[in-house]
Amino acid sequence: MRETAVYIWCMVAAAVWCAAAENPRAADSGVYADAYAALENAVYAQEDTTETVCALYDAACAAAETSDAAESCGESLRLARLSQCEELMGRWYVVHGDEESAGGCFDRGVAYARESDELCPNAEARASLAANTSQNMRTKSVGYLLRNGLKLKSFIKDALEPDPYNAAAAYLQVSTYVYAPKAFTDAEKGREIVLRMLSDERFALSNAERFNVYTALAKAAIPDKDYAEVQHYLAQAAELFPHNSTLEEHRQELPQ
Repeated sequence: MRETAVYIWCMVAAAVWCAAAENPRAADSGVYADAYAALENAVYAQEDTTETVCALYDAACAAAETSDAAESCGESLRLARLSQCEELMGRWYVVHGDEESAGGCFDRGVAYARESDELCPNAEARASLAANTSQNMRTKSVGYLLRNGLKLKSFIKDALEPDPYNAAAAYLQVSTYVYAPKAFTDAEKGREIVLRMLSDERFALSNAERFNVYTALAKAAIPDKDYAEVQHYLAQAAELFPHNSTLEEHRQELPQ
């Protein structure tokens, strides 16, 4: 039982940024996408105050209330967007040590995603369900981890079936290969997926998603002791968000 818990934890939450940021551009290229991008960039940059990030979160949630989708799925899209906003805000609170507030965000994110998918099945809600669930394992008990950890692969699979180019779901899949304990890793498989994400424009990666991809490539090179490659990809990630704490976490794994 304990080994199962350790495996699940490492697989989905080895680092706070393992769960990928959502990609709202698949559903909308308007006001919401711009507001979401501003929030996402602030959360990953880790340079602003909580007051500033909360204001960006409020703006993104307000933008989520508008919909340019077909009326039959408009409410579903609204809920999927709100779920994405909660996941990002929860990340911010985790990094700043407020697990109670983070858990509330992730709980709401899970609820919104489930309701969205029930109203109108969609990849964005399913990817957000997986992301919120995996991040929430950092704030909940081992019991929560055991109840939900093994469901993540099915959440990811469900998200990729209707949209194989959903960057959030694809990166979550990568995390199951790259961030698992040594006995369960498949760095080559993870590397194969992230290189495809970088080369195929259909994934439409945001800066945050590119950051995740570069840090995953760095992580995948550590077991092979290819430290030049690790440094190469960390440098590329640092060009995007130089103050993100994930960079230092990975650097600590290198020989001092």
